[in-house]
Amino acid sequence: MKFASKDTREHAVAAYKSGQYTQTDVARMFGVHYKTIQNWLKADVAGREQVPRPKGLLKRILNPEDLKKIDEIITENPSTTINLNGADRENLHS
Repeated sequence: MKFASKDTREHAVAAYKSGQYTQTDVARMFGVHYKTIQNWLKADVAGREQVPRPKGLLKRILNPEDLKKIDEIITENPSTTINLNGADRENLHS
């Protein structure tokens, strides 16, 4: 997925605010969905900077010690299956 730059977002907001175009017109001009334009306009009204939000950056559920323990378990028992949602996750800390 391609992210619109800060400059593109600002130009789109300015085009809509000029009063010459509808949100749908602006969306077509900039190749985005009209809901995207609505989000950019909301950010503008709220005074938030027009920058792309990070995507796909999930918080780590395993800390470095957990990863080291998993590596040790796999090295010692290559055929082992670990259930990180259940008791195995608790056993990492023992």
